[in-house]
Amino acid sequence: MMTYLKRRIGDMLTSRLLHKLVVKPAINNGFLLTDTGSICVRDQSPYLQSLIYWKLYERSEVKLIKRFLKQNVPVIEFGASLGMTSASICTTLNKTVRVISVEANPKLFYNLTETKNRNGFDNLQLICAAVDYSGEPSISFMLDESNLGSHKGISENSVQVPAVELNRIVKENQLKHFALVCDIEGAELELFINETNTQVIEACTQIIIELHPAEYNGKKYVRSEINDIILEKFKMRTIYTDGKTWVYEKKK
Repeated sequence: MMTYLKRRIGDMLTSRLLHKLVVKPAINNGFLLTDTGSICVRDQSPYLQSLIYWKLYERSEVKLIKRFLKQNVPVIEFGASLGMTSASICTTLNKTVRVISVEANPKLFYNLTETKNRNGFDNLQLICAAVDYSGEPSISFMLDESNLGSHKGISENSVQVPAVELNRIVKENQLKHFALVCDIEGAELELFINETNTQVIEACTQIIIELHPAEYNGKKYVRSEINDIILEKFKMRTIYTDGKTWVYEKKK
């Protein structure tokens, strides 16, 4: 019953009527003001704009970033989207701590860049690329109409985007330690299975991640199996989970 009520309330808040009456008037020159800063929603769907206005978009990740993220540890973020979590990271960390945010969708990357500039996040470095361990320099990325379901694959809406691996970002930026914030709609499985650089694994001190059931190389994985991979490979322990987003820290 509670789940049903939540869905009905969500449907109402993201309706086109409420968007027209409440959300659209709140958009100022393409930006919505949130608790973590001004987020660029220009050219995005009314549904996505409504999610942001009503604090439903990436709510779990934002909450846990504010609660658990270490203030003095550099952050690598995969799946930055419009910059909601990026803004949360930047406002949680000390202003001089580096943040490297990666987003594959070129349509969202424009908004992400505008969000960075509007908020003056000088410590934020942006990369337009997709996590991929095939060894190819670029991959096909399918663009979803709403931008929420975009993912790797080939279709009439596919575009080529650069490929990137976690170890490359760590090496190129000479990070001795870092926290990983991740929401890449199931692509995290490929990252955790294929990342084998022991120095990079050791340097990762904290992970805040939304886990999704996923399939890789013909095998399906549920959240608990992905959780086990993270715990074993990265030598982590679970600090907290709300069933959607997990917080891990290095074992002491």
